[in-house]
Amino acid sequence: MPRPLNFHQEWIDPILSGRKRITVRRAGSGYRRGDHVKAMRRNHPSFADLKIDRVESVRLDELTGRHARLDGHRDVESLRNAVAGLYPGEDEFDVISFRLA
Repeated sequence: MPRPLNFHQEWIDPILSGRKRITVRRAGSGYRRGDHVKAMRRNHPSFADLKIDRVESVRLDELTGRHARLDGHRDVESLRNAVAGLYPGEDEFDVISFRLA
């Protein structure tokens, strides 16, 4: 059975429309290129099947405007602030690129 990849409610429509194509998770997330995952809102049924195309390790200060756009943020500072808020004190992350399967 595919592993879950949890998202907040606000990201469901952007994922389904293809506007959100990456997510940033703490380093060592365990996801790998080629994995098939169930996109879920925690404690809810899955809303999409995703295929992971790439997992890259980055530091917080290496996130770029391109990452921000692909993640659905207006700019890189917004993305960095969101990531720092979710993972306070951490500096290494996995950027997971995905598409609808």
